[in-house]
Amino acid sequence: MKTWLLILCMFSGKSPDFPSVFGKDYTRAQEFMKTNGTYFEMVSKRFGNDPRFLKGIVFPELIRYSQFSDLLETGTLEWLYVEGGSKAADFSIGHFQMKPSFVETLEGFVSSEESLKEEYGFLVLNGSGSSFRKTRIDRMKDQAWQFVYLSCFFDCALKKFATEKWSSDEDKLRFIATVYNAGLHLSKDEIQKLIFFPSFPYGTKFSAQDQYAYSDVAVDYFQRLTISNP
Repeated sequence: MKTWLLILCMFSGKSPDFPSVFGKDYTRAQEFMKTNGTYFEMVSKRFGNDPRFLKGIVFPELIRYSQFSDLLETGTLEWLYVEGGSKAADFSIGHFQMKPSFVETLEGFVSSEESLKEEYGFLVLNGSGSSFRKTRIDRMKDQAWQFVYLSCFFDCALKKFATEKWSSDEDKLRFIATVYNAGLHLSKDEIQKLIFFPSFPYGTKFSAQDQYAYSDVAVDYFQRLTISNP
């Protein structure tokens, strides 16, 4: 079914009907957004961001979380990370599917930028031992902390790519959402190569068939938000 939808969309020039493509997983992602809308608004107000961007960035991850949450057992992986760091175990945590290496990258970026340090300095753990890694994991398992990490990521990405010029909010989101999915450590050229690459929801190691660009799913949801809340 997904294959036929993808083929039809390619020939028609239209975006896929993602609610139909992802079915109950899309619905569950919408339900999370509805239930946690206040938290998006609160963190956006606190750090001066547009909540539509934060929602659009992570909406594909909410779909992925719904698809694979029953398969996630992180207890052993948590222990491996605490004992050996992200080289020993680097795995997705929570609805926003953040990895320890992702948060470590944010902490490093914040530490190197005074303007970000003023806002997000409290996120930085100044140490690399197991006790610091345990604290980081505990934070990541807390949904409230994930909201703050999301806002921090958005501001870090805007800072890193401050010279970028986007023709529209959709283009801006498309780029930033790809950064979220692929990694803040990547260059502008590397990100641009991945923007339309079909690797969602299974990842780059799997066939592109029955997959979509992460940025397409993010922008589609962003546009739905904009229409419903102009």
